[in-house]
Amino acid sequence: MDFLLIVYSCMLLGILLAPFLILQKKIASGNLQQTSSQQMLLQQRKKLLLDNLKDLKIEKDTGKISETELLELSGSIVAELKEIDAELKETIPAIEVAQELICTRCGYSVKIPKAKYCPMCGAALPKLEA
Repeated sequence: MDFLLIVYSCMLLGILLAPFLILQKKIASGNLQQTSSQQMLLQQRKKLLLDNLKDLKIEKDTGKISETELLELSGSIVAELKEIDAELKETIPAIEVAQELICTRCGYSVKIPKAKYCPMCGAALPKLEA
């Protein structure tokens, strides 16, 4: 009886640890891209500022603040949002624009990078010259 308890405990431990080991393997091999902590902080700050603007709009709609007070309070928030957007654009790497392919059978413009087949008719797409 004790032998089965040990075996089942080891199996349970393996089942519980497997997702973490697989995730760590993917991170180590580079398949899983991590966003930097700076980007995450900027995104959180942006969400907080957008929530503040939403709250100000609600307060204006309910009559708690006037239009001029709304403009005064939201001016600094909007300026900070613009700064955050500029910083996010700097930190996010430029995305390579995929070359557009035209299907020879149906004429559909395929914008999917590295596509081999047309999503509309299923015909093989011409290969790109590198």
